[in-house]
Amino acid sequence: MGAEPRIASVAADLVAHFEERNNAQDGKAMVVAMSREICVHLYNEIIRLRPDWHSDDPEQGTIKIVMTGSASDKALLRPHIYSSQVKKRLEKRFKDAKDPPQAGDCARHVAHRF
Repeated sequence: MGAEPRIASVAADLVAHFEERNNAQDGKAMVVAMSREICVHLYNEIIRLRPDWHSDDPEQGTIKIVMTGSASDKALLRPHIYSSQVKKRLEKRFKDAKDPPQAGDCARHVAHRF
């Protein structure tokens, strides 16, 4: 689980499936990963495939990770650790069909959109 070739394969499959499905019907998707680290690696691979889906700004972009965390987390995870207020805004955006986040990764404990 979480090996680089597997992450790349899963990311490619997710992107292809999501884009194919969206050709037939607009919508959003959710991915649940086994760990926060796998979640971030999957996110990184997805944005490598679709860089326009990414934004450093939590209020922008098509794909987001929402997960629990703290200041003591690894550097890999920190860009995806948001305050509870930002997480609540992201949750509202995910539920709004007209809002851009169509994709979002998720970590072990929190459901997110992909």
